[in-house]
Parts: sequence; structure tokens; C-alpha cells
Amino acid sequence: MAVPRVHADDNNDCLGVGAPTWNASRAAYAISSREEFEFIGTESDCLDNSFYLTTDLDFSAAFWEPIDSFGGRFDGRNKTITGLTLTGSESGLFNSNAGAEIVD
Repeated sequence: MAVPRVHADDNNDCLGVGAPTWNASRAAYAISSREEFEFIGTESDCLDNSFYLTTDLDFSAAFWEPIDSFGGRFDGRNKTITGLTLTGSESGLFNSNAGAEIVD
């Protein structure tokens, strides 16, 4: 299993408008909205980092494009993602998660 990168200082891998917030004490990005979750898939520099949910997310108002080649760590922290509709060949939140660690 690939080990997600942990940064000792300010994290500069996943930056931009709509990016999740870096939380140095958790060595992970905090995701608090659907838009922040979507951002992960738009930036290849984000795909091998650690993320966690801070709140329940509702995906019912948007088309979901699964994130390709996720290789980081995702911790749902007992939160829920609702309203995710999959059609065709879409496989879920992640199309590929080789080397990733995905926990509740």
C-alpha cells in the first residue's frame, strides 16, 4: 500500500479556488463541501494526499464525475454522502483507488 504524503510544513500540493483546507494538526485536508471534494479530482497534485470529511455532504444537486487514480487516504469520519447518482460505467466516488486507504 502506498503511504500518503505527510507534510511537516505548509502544504502546497492542493491549492486553488475551491480547494479543501489544509489542517496541519491532522496532516490532512479538511473537506467541508461537495465543491471541495470535487476539487480533488481536478488537480493531479491532490490525488496522493490525505483527506477527511468534516460534515455530511449532499451530492443530489450535481452531476458527479468519479475521481480517477486516487492514491491517498480518505477518512469519512462517520459522515455520510447522500444523493450520489451513478449511471453508465461510473464506479463511485473514485474510478481507481489503487494504493489508496479509504476508511469510514
